[in-house]
Amino acid sequence: MKRIILLVLVILSMTGCTKENSKFYLNDEYYNAGKLVDIDSKELTNILKSNDSFILFTFNPYCNFKVSCENVVENFSKNNNITIFKIPFEEFKSTKLYNTIKYAPSIILINKGKIETYLDPNKDEDSIKYQEEKALKDYIEMYIDTKK
Repeated sequence: MKRIILLVLVILSMTGCTKENSKFYLNDEYYNAGKLVDIDSKELTNILKSNDSFILFTFNPYCNFKVSCENVVENFSKNNNITIFKIPFEEFKSTKLYNTIKYAPSIILINKGKIETYLDPNKDEDSIKYQEEKALKDYIEMYIDTKK
């Protein structure tokens, strides 16, 4: 009997302690548009202060991937009707987000003004997400509910 109780407690503690990865929504105005919007560091700072939830694409104009990163991001945006902000990396460097994200390109998922997660251009496993729209979509949909 003690073994059964112990087994039940172990199972409960293992399943009860796992955190459910809950998705978040973007602000309403970022749905149903499907476009990339150019912003500068001042605009980004204001959006962050507003505690918005949004997607940010920071890029180098000389991206050297086989497929243009910007084309992949733009196609995702159009095909999913989601507005994505884009900022050149030189502008991005003057924002507080640069304290965390030191390289570009990157897709940054912002939840209520804070970084939820981002793609790291130095990680091999993230590079495919810049090259294939489906891989990017799968990544984003792990965190964001893209349909509202």
